Formats: sequence, structure tokens, C-alpha cells
Amino acid sequence: LSSVPLGPQAGGIVGNIHRWEEEIQRPPTPDDQVPQLLQHMDVTGVSIDVVDLQGPSKRMLAAIAQRGEKVWFFKVIGATDRVALQRQKFQQFVNSLRFASASDAPVIAGLPTASTMPTSSVGPEGSIQGIVFTAPPDWQREPEKEMRAFSFIIPALDGNQKTTVELIATRLPPRSGTPLLNLNRWRKELKLPPVDDTSGLTPATSAISSEVGGLIDLAGNADDPLRRRLLVATIEHDGFIWYFKLIGPYSAVVDTKASFEAFLKSLRFAR
Repeated sequence: LSSVPLGPQAGGIVGNIHRWEEEIQRPPTPDDQVPQLLQHMDVTGVSIDVVDLQGPSKRMLAAIAQRGEKVWFFKVIGATDRVALQRQKFQQFVNSLRFASASDAPVIAGLPTASTMPTSSVGPEGSIQGIVFTAPPDWQREPEKEMRAFSFIIPALDGNQKTTVELIATRLPPRSGTPLLNLNRWRKELKLPPVDDTSGLTPATSAISSEVGGLIDLAGNADDPLRRRLLVATIEHDGFIWYFKLIGPYSAVVDTKASFEAFLKSLRFAR
């Protein structure tokens, strides 16, 4: 079960339904028929739409809850027979959702609320959400953004021109997207067309450390005057996948690659 809050960039129901259908390899439902897939509920004054999607071998249960300016997505995905066993429990879970009066975050029985969870802090070395790292002093920490654990703006050189690249760290549950969906999402950022195979996910380097595997290295078209490059490293830890993505102008990413690798080698998890 994954839970994700999004702001205005969440997109409409139709767009999300189509994205989920692609995730389970189900043909897209015509836009005008999407409302027929939804079961509308009102849970303690919160409007929630629930959908049950079945593909050739996977099934997805999802709930979409509108709360103020945020939209909360709750999703269960897996093998069809296994998800079928969880359908009633998922319905009970949705019915149990309550939203705290002082926060947009839902209160879920048995889980800590925002007021009781430890807050993240950045010390001299750097520690965020249980992950410890060493970052150069000229890396500028960005304000918190949705769907990110943390991110940095990094000064770099694009040829002789000063510019910046961005390092984005994301922590997601294992079933937050298929490898092919992730690859095509990254390719889209580089203005590349989607592909049908995952060969682009083959690491271009050897393992960075015992914690971090090799780097995935993608680049935009060579004839693009605004060509960009993207490096991604992943770590699996405690039931989640961490993604560390470096993206920016092609030459600037080349300029920053060594310090990015040093950052990755410094990563460890607090005990």
C-alpha cells in the first residue's frame, strides 16, 4: 500500500486512471467512460473516489481523496489473485481515513501522526529521513518539495558558462512504478521518445559502493542545443527504494559527476 500527497500538479482523474492502466498493462479507458469506473464515497466530509482496475496479470485498487489544495492517492497493486484477497481490507482502510483538523495529513489507526513523528534535520554532515551523507559546502539545499525527500542545487560549468544542476532524492515504495515506466519518465525529461524495453536501465558504471549500485546514464539527443544529461543511482533499504538523480545541461553534469559519486559513496543509513 502506497500513499502519496500531490498538489496542483497531480493532474485530473482521467490522466491518473490512464497512467495506472499503463502500469498494469490494461488498455486505456475512453475518457467519457472513466466516471463509470469510479465508486464515489463521502468519508467524514471528505470526497473520495475508489477505482478497481484489472490488467492481464495485475490488479490495482486506488482511492483518490481531495483535501484542500492537496490530492491524496492510496494505492494497492500486485498479482490479481493476491490483490483480490485485500479488496475488503482496502475498503475498510478507506472508510477509516480521518483527516486531522490542523493538518491535511490523514490520521490512520495504528500509525503515528505528523505531530508524533520525528522531524528531519540537517546537521554538519547532513542527515535527512534517516539517511546520512556528506555534501560539499557549495551545494544549496532546496526548500521542501512534494514527492522529494530532499534536493540540492549544485553550481557547475557548462563549457565556460556558469550554470547549475539539480540533485533530487526520492524515497518510494517498491511498487510505485515499473522499471519501464521509470525509464520513460526519465527519457521524457530529456525530450526523448518512449521505448518498449528496459535496456536503458543497464548501469553504465561499476558499483559505486556496497550500498549503491552502478549509475544509470541517459542523455538527450546530440543535436539538441539544450541537450541534457541524467544520472540515477538507487538504493533499496528497509522496504523502500531511494532514487538519487542528477540532472542538468550535458556538460554541467559531466563537470559534477565526480562530486555526485563522492556524495553517493558517503551515503549510509542511521541506526
